[in-house]
Amino acid sequence: MTETTTPQIISIGPENTINEVVVFTSHAQIKRQITTPVQLGTNRFLIELHAFEVDADSLQAAVYGTGEIISVQYKEISVTEAETKQLDLNELKAQQHQLEDQRRTLKYTLEDCKKQRAFVDSALKQVETRDVLGKINIKELFENLQYMLEIVDTTYAKLSQQELDIFKKTQAIEEQLNLVQQQLATRPDVPSTHKIVEVLFNSKTSEKIKMEISYIVNYAIWKPFYKVDVTQDLTNLTIMMFAHIEQNTGEDWQQVKLSVSNAMPIQSTRLPELKSWHIQQPDIFECSTDPWDSNTQQAPLNGVQLDGSSNMEELTTSNLSDFPGSEVHTDDFASEADPLEEADLYIAYGRYEHAETVLLEYIKNHPNSNDAKNKLRALYLVTRNTQKLRELARNHPGKTYLQEILQHIENDDTAFPSSAPAATFIQAQDLQSSLAFEFQLPTLIDIPANGNETLLPLFTKIPKYGFFYYTIPKQDPLVYLVCQADLSNEWLPGRMNIHIGGRFVGNTILDEKQAGQELLINLGSVQDVKIKREKYLDEVSKRMFKGMLDRSNALRKVEIRIVIENLKEQEIQIKILDAIPVSSTDTIQIKDVTMTPEPTLKDWQSQQGVMQWDLNIAAKSVIEIRMQFIVKYPRNCQIAHLNID
Repeated sequence: MTETTTPQIISIGPENTINEVVVFTSHAQIKRQITTPVQLGTNRFLIELHAFEVDADSLQAAVYGTGEIISVQYKEISVTEAETKQLDLNELKAQQHQLEDQRRTLKYTLEDCKKQRAFVDSALKQVETRDVLGKINIKELFENLQYMLEIVDTTYAKLSQQELDIFKKTQAIEEQLNLVQQQLATRPDVPSTHKIVEVLFNSKTSEKIKMEISYIVNYAIWKPFYKVDVTQDLTNLTIMMFAHIEQNTGEDWQQVKLSVSNAMPIQSTRLPELKSWHIQQPDIFECSTDPWDSNTQQAPLNGVQLDGSSNMEELTTSNLSDFPGSEVHTDDFASEADPLEEADLYIAYGRYEHAETVLLEYIKNHPNSNDAKNKLRALYLVTRNTQKLRELARNHPGKTYLQEILQHIENDDTAFPSSAPAATFIQAQDLQSSLAFEFQLPTLIDIPANGNETLLPLFTKIPKYGFFYYTIPKQDPLVYLVCQADLSNEWLPGRMNIHIGGRFVGNTILDEKQAGQELLINLGSVQDVKIKREKYLDEVSKRMFKGMLDRSNALRKVEIRIVIENLKEQEIQIKILDAIPVSSTDTIQIKDVTMTPEPTLKDWQSQQGVMQWDLNIAAKSVIEIRMQFIVKYPRNCQIAHLNID
């Protein structure tokens, strides 16, 4: 093997660039491309990196040249050992301190000159006073007058010249100091260590080679972001998926081929193990002596309880937690939403009708917003929808401005033909692997390392879908509009903004999709479908056994009625969830259960006692659901969680 040549430092620049990035949920994989000449024999390359944190175990390298790779390793070494180009940072700082000292010296010199001038002025004033003149011989004064004038003239001239020189020198120092400070502002501090990838390559010939190195860096994340557009008449639905990317890795990504992946890093290569399943008897609690004493603390019998909710606490309507579509935060998010930014998104991706609706409403409420007017003008210059613009120009509060836009379009000889198709937005390529989903953007992307948000479109889907209404009156008196969509496997958990008829109505958080589940999107509550749940009967009776009073047990008869009113002009489909209590012990029994009408599905999603009704309610009509049951329990025991209201 030929002796190793002098180490060749390949600094970040045209010969050492990032050309491909894959962003994962908590890190990113960087691929660098390096081009460099090699000499015959063993070549040592020191490839510069600027990343804050590098996973050394993830380092890989490929060399495209005639020869063999000897070693590839990540190193953090001192700047001198790396033999990087010398930064004159210390020299600039020393020069800055020197200039500041010179400026300080000139300041003190100027103060001395001012003090000398003040002294001369004070001496002249004393000569001019009568008391001094009375003590001096006038003859001698006139004889020395010429001499005194010459001294004063010389002194003032000398002081003035000194002050002028100080002013010029100070001005020159200020200019030099500003220049040094500007240079310091553009130069980073010299690092104590330098991050490099060392590649040893045994070349069989002198040539120019290409190398590719890849490594994992921290401080880079991406998460899905969705935007749902539903038409006002519920006849069309579009879902757009975006990638929300943030990176502060220490390296700018400039003109890179960008992909995002939901692959999860493996923390350990050890496979999971299953251990024995042990159960044990619960603790025993004593029952209350008076079951109807409001001051008596409720306690379960023999460690078990009658759970009147049957896990219904987990089925809150406000978040639809048992559905993949979850909580709607209409009020919170609406306060943060910027209609102009929403309009920009619509315009960027060809949703011109929605953008027009948002901008017209904004101008109606903010007639002096030049930003909104300029966006609307640009929109109409693209759509050329003069017919609708002419109608709006007659009645809209901003009709004066709309008339100006209309006149400009009609007089514009260079206008685009109205039949020109709307531009479409880019679609990321779906690269599914055996482990995860990956989306690759079709264009080169710039993302600086500043931690700011970058939002990039991935795809647009028009899935199979349907709409229904959903309510759990036991937990929430509101009725929600839900969209049931059949999406492909690209569906990932993330935040989703919802727009109906071009108006932003709220957002939801989509949970992880489970096998066999459809995507259910909560579109928010409605006001024209009313529901009321009330306790119609709740009484305790004495139990007779063979004609005798049974003092050991009590019977509690309960009837609950649910009333649903459809105020709409058309028939609706609604899913209603409610529950009857479930006993966990033989000493408490639920008897004589009747439900009218019968539920469509009992024990919904394998939750005992939870019922689901799928009902069609005609326009302007009311239906009622009745649930009746009897609870038998020991009279000396207070029952936990039997909350009928």
